[in-house]
Amino acid sequence: MKIQLLLTSDEVTIICEDGGIACIREAVPIDKDTPRIATSDYYQSRITDMDLSLIVDNDDECIDIWSLLAEGKIYHDDWEDKPFNSLFVINKALIWLGHNPDECVITEESLFPSVF
Repeated sequence: MKIQLLLTSDEVTIICEDGGIACIREAVPIDKDTPRIATSDYYQSRITDMDLSLIVDNDDECIDIWSLLAEGKIYHDDWEDKPFNSLFVINKALIWLGHNPDECVITEESLFPSVF
């Protein structure tokens, strides 16, 4: 399975060639009794199941991939002691998306160039 990783200073977005997507980012504790340093969001919807022609970015309207993904279910994990960019957390996201991390190959090319 080819995967694309989009990295920023506080987030990793995992995009799979089958359309699966997850975002892992730095996070603050929920409250004093619920620590966390990162959180993972897993989107049930797949990019391959979406009508990408709906994506519009102009002055009159802005519909992006995140708006389309938000229409479906989202699940999350909070990480008390794992940073957002740890291999452990990235592997957990790949497993949630239905892939064996050992069989994934990171590609530098955009898997969905019209979106990312």
